[in-house]
Amino acid sequence: SLLSGVAGHATRSPRVLSSTAWLRPVSPQMVSLPTPGTGPGRGAGAGVLEKEPMQKKDPLAIGDEASRNDGMFQVLLFNDEVNTREYVARCLVVVCGLAEGDAFSIMHKAHREGWAIIGIWGSEVAEMYTKMLQSKGLSVDMSEA
Repeated sequence: SLLSGVAGHATRSPRVLSSTAWLRPVSPQMVSLPTPGTGPGRGAGAGVLEKEPMQKKDPLAIGDEASRNDGMFQVLLFNDEVNTREYVARCLVVVCGLAEGDAFSIMHKAHREGWAIIGIWGSEVAEMYTKMLQSKGLSVDMSEA
C-alpha cells in the first residue's frame, strides 16, 4: 500500500465482494412505486403517457406554408464601382465563411459578368447573409433558387 509507511494508517487489503453479491433479491419493502392517483403533487402517480400519432404533411402541397418558407435561396453579388475587389472578397470570407480562393473567384466573376452567385442556402441563412453583406456596403440580393 502507498500509505503503509505513514503513521496512523494500518495496512489492510481491500474488501472484495463476492461475484454473486449483486444478485440477491430485492424485497418489496426496499422498493416502493407510486400507484396511479396516489403520488405527491397533483394527485397523479406513475403512469404511461400515450403519444398522439403524428399527422404527415405533404411537403409539395400547393399553399403549404412550411414548404414555401423552407425553400432554397441563392444569394447574388452584383458588381459595383464603390468597393475594392479585395474588400468584397474579404467580406465574403468573414461573413459567409468562404475560403479565400472561392471568395476571390466569386468576386472576380461578379466583376467580369456583372453578377455572381455567392451560395445557395435555406431562407433564414440566405436572408442573414444578404443583410450582413448589405450592411458592409456590398450590392447583394437574394432570389429563389
